[in-house]
Amino acid sequence: MTAIEGYRHLTFETYCEHEAALHEFFDVVERAYDDAKDQMGFCLPEVYTSRGNTYDLIILYPKEFPDREPHGWVEPAPDRPVAHMYGDGSLCVHDTRFDRDRWTPVVGFNLMRVWLELYEDFLFDGRPFSGSQIPADAIRRVEAMR
Repeated sequence: MTAIEGYRHLTFETYCEHEAALHEFFDVVERAYDDAKDQMGFCLPEVYTSRGNTYDLIILYPKEFPDREPHGWVEPAPDRPVAHMYGDGSLCVHDTRFDRDRWTPVVGFNLMRVWLELYEDFLFDGRPFSGSQIPADAIRRVEAMR
């Protein structure tokens, strides 16, 4: 297996395996490519939250994947930095420590969906969210949206 052009270790076979896993879990999955970053990944279009808002979720693989973790983007983008957001506006899409052997884009997108629920709670009532504890009610809301 050879790496996809420009990528150190990401092979087309691995990319297709990730895509197949996403299709098992989500109704609509699109391939994504960011010209400015020269990175490829996946998009979940029109993801609904429990408050009825719609977002596109995007995960892009860095050229060094799996030695560097992927990042996620939400569109429309949040208008200000909040918890679990990097300086470039991307989101953390893994647990406290990126585990290259266990991470899949299904995990990443589900974490992003929970993040959206917490972000919308913050916008609605100013309830801050951070760090290591994900409230069970946010997880239940995401599971109910499947």
